[in-house]
Amino acid sequence: MVTIDEFFDLVQQIENELKNQTDRGVALIGALAVENEVDMVLRSVMVNHELPETGTQFKNKTDWAYQLGLISKEEHDEIVRVLQIRNKMAHEIGMHSFDRPPAKGRSVQELCTELTYCEKFYWGEGLSAYIAQWFAKQGEDARIEQLILPKELVMFPHGSDARQRFVGSVKALVSVLGVRKLLAQREDVPEPMSFDHLGELFDGKNQGLKNTLRLLPPERQGQWRQSMHKSLATEVGLINLIAASRIYHEHQEQRQ
Repeated sequence: MVTIDEFFDLVQQIENELKNQTDRGVALIGALAVENEVDMVLRSVMVNHELPETGTQFKNKTDWAYQLGLISKEEHDEIVRVLQIRNKMAHEIGMHSFDRPPAKGRSVQELCTELTYCEKFYWGEGLSAYIAQWFAKQGEDARIEQLILPKELVMFPHGSDARQRFVGSVKALVSVLGVRKLLAQREDVPEPMSFDHLGELFDGKNQGLKNTLRLLPPERQGQWRQSMHKSLATEVGLINLIAASRIYHEHQEQRQ
């Protein structure tokens, strides 16, 4: 059974890894963490879990994952932004800080302002504890729709800080790709048998055809999605609560 805690275990490891890194180290390690997740999503649908030689570069893997329907266009674009920041920090001499002006082209700081997942998937530290305490105070009459979470728990607090935005988006992407990885999981993809003659193309008993057809078994996908939704059912209310609280605070800011 899949739980939210399992999704965030890797995120916590990455956050701990990045804490004491230089800005350049953050860019390289953060992008590597995202690339590793893209790699695993893609390999899960490949024969023998092997990538073709043309699909081993980070950008190529990201494009393959999108074209195969394994990640969304929004996820693809955010990953590409992370890759652009990584490349800028890795390949320009002297570019050792998120705030350093570039020798040419766009600055890393500017690129970081275009990252969106740091805000969209922000989950403040202590959020679960806050909810538990609120329910304890309210008692048996507590109704979840009456709770408005504090702004600092649901809205990204670091503004235009380039490093924090990059780290936030990396953590969010790793979480999202963790779900994509589970959705893509299936039995090992077999290598289809060759057809010996035209008649075998239409022979339902042909093992090669059976192998080909079961690459995308609809009933298995349906069963998996159903079990996935069941295991995450207890988290749906919390996700909706975060979204509602975020909208509330955004409206409050607009009024001010």
